[in-house]
Amino acid sequence: MHTVNFPGDPYPIHIDATFTPLRPGLILNNPQRRLPAEQRAMFEKNGWEIVDSAQPAHNSPPPLCYSSTWLSMNVLVLDPKTVCVEKSEVYQAEQMDKLGMEVIEVELRDAYRPQNAATSMPSILAVLTRSPVKACTAFVQPAFSAAALILGATTSNGSTEPKATASSLMM
Repeated sequence: MHTVNFPGDPYPIHIDATFTPLRPGLILNNPQRRLPAEQRAMFEKNGWEIVDSAQPAHNSPPPLCYSSTWLSMNVLVLDPKTVCVEKSEVYQAEQMDKLGMEVIEVELRDAYRPQNAATSMPSILAVLTRSPVKACTAFVQPAFSAAALILGATTSNGSTEPKATASSLMM
């Protein structure tokens, strides 16, 4: 395990708005909080490509949200080729498409408002249950996540396998 730090973000609270593994070998990095060159080299020597994230589509976070506009990077990877992106984050969706990923748009921007929270989770669950999906867990290592949530689904043969993996690091 290696420690990484981001000089542009001395008190990170939402690591996936800074450094987001998308699939084995590919990481999205916030261009305002780049990984220092010596730490970046460690990833590149091991075959990882680190790309700058697209700019957020919004100039401010949603009401009642205390994160930065870089919450646009907070995506849900369903498998190495499929990613859920907030519907209004058009630049992020376009970038994911150019990186060869299937983009599923999900309306989450207003989830912070109490009256909308109840409708956001059903949107996510609808995406997760639409078809069997294999989880991309190869890159979810302790170095990237303090907590990982694995959602299970029953397949047609009755076995249970991971459906999707989401991770976040709270420091």
